[in-house]
Amino acid sequence: MTRIERLPKRELTGKDVKALRTSMGITQVAFAKQIGVTTVTVSRWEHDHSHPEWRHRKRIYELAEMVAAVKADKRDRDRPPDFSR
Repeated sequence: MTRIERLPKRELTGKDVKALRTSMGITQVAFAKQIGVTTVTVSRWEHDHSHPEWRHRKRIYELAEMVAAVKADKRDRDRPPDFSR
């Protein structure tokens, strides 16, 4: 079972959505494009006027995982080599 399949079934709050998006360092426009929704939808989520459906929550978590992996890879590449061994 993948991490995505083990996601909580609870709704994402507006704070959750905004925190994930800002931690990724992307705008509402870019976030909406990646999720497959409009910027109005992202804004409505972030202001708790509506909540992402399961398929969108799944895509949000997949996107967050990809961004985290890219950031981790970049950190590893930017780290100077350890020659102390």
